[in-house]
Amino acid sequence: MNVPRVNTGTAWASPRRFQALAIALAVTVLALFPLVSDNAYYQNMAIMAFLLAVMASGWNIISGYTGYISLGQSAFLGIGAYTTALLSIHLGWSPLLAAPVGGLTSAAAALLLGLVGRRTRGIAFVIVSFAFLEFAALLVSNWSSVTKGNHGLALPLPTWDRELLNIPSTTPCWCCWC
Repeated sequence: MNVPRVNTGTAWASPRRFQALAIALAVTVLALFPLVSDNAYYQNMAIMAFLLAVMASGWNIISGYTGYISLGQSAFLGIGAYTTALLSIHLGWSPLLAAPVGGLTSAAAALLLGLVGRRTRGIAFVIVSFAFLEFAALLVSNWSSVTKGNHGLALPLPTWDRELLNIPSTTPCWCCWC
């Protein structure tokens, strides 16, 4: 026997809609944070926290959802970071504009590794991912004409006011009396 459903009017309060609203609100707050706070210390801590959160999310996807153990996750971060730095140094791009290109380069490297490693299972996948990590480390260390080897790359100094670079800031923070 089919019983007709009664519309209770609570479809707007569904968990999916609430989750999408919470994500949109968080993205808006995070995008406006640098405009509200000029404290470089808090901005640096937020950037590092979100970087680690992205790395943890990537690990959750590959290991949590698929059950694979990947030891090469940090190689993709390095590929994106080196791409961003090289574009900033050699072409004069802003690191904020070069970062999406670094992400696309890292995604292309992940696609290539995925094409190679998709047929492996278990310990073979772990070995392939670890071999990729070691290959990336050797490439960065030995290709010193591009990556400066073990000395690393230095991005150009930012052009904003030098007072913003005082980490931690000499002015009291907005949340307490430090």
